[in-house]
Order: sequence, then C-alpha cells, then structure tokens
Amino acid sequence: MNSHLSGRRVLVVEDEIIVSWLLEDMLADLGIVVVGPAACVKQALAMIDGEAIDAAVLDINLDGQAPADRLASTCSTSTGSTPTCRWRRSRGR
Repeated sequence: MNSHLSGRRVLVVEDEIIVSWLLEDMLADLGIVVVGPAACVKQALAMIDGEAIDAAVLDINLDGQAPADRLASTCSTSTGSTPTCRWRRSRGR
C-alpha cells in the first residue's frame, strides 16, 4: 500500500502481546515500519535512544503504570518536536 505514512517509523509500546500483534499488522498494512514492540517503559526508553522514531503508539496502562507522560517528554526532548498523543482505551480498563 502506498500511503503518506509509508516508511514512517512508529514505536509500539504495549504489554499485551496479542494487542501488540494487532497494532503491528495494522501499521504494517499502512506501510509503516514498526519499531518494537516494547513491553515496558525501560524497553521503550532504550528503543527511543537507539532508533529514529517518527511517532509512537502507547498503551495508556502499561503493567499498572501510566508511561505516556514520561515517554512523551523523552521523545520531545530527543527530537526537539512536540509530541501528539491520541489515547486508545482498551475495554475493561
């Protein structure tokens, strides 16, 4: 598929493996290069430091933690850009 997202690098931060697989498939169908998935904040921070990332999809509740603020501030500091967040709430949370 040829879309304006083709070739963009997106970090997936998700601790539920089936959800991360679904996200990877959806993003790949759009031509996006998936970075990760990271299952915890520590893994995500390591990937942010070691990879060129255009955007991220973050689990709002990562193993009982709310990682979005910490990861967003790290991304904006390392890239010099302002992060845009879109929240996805899973059913039952």
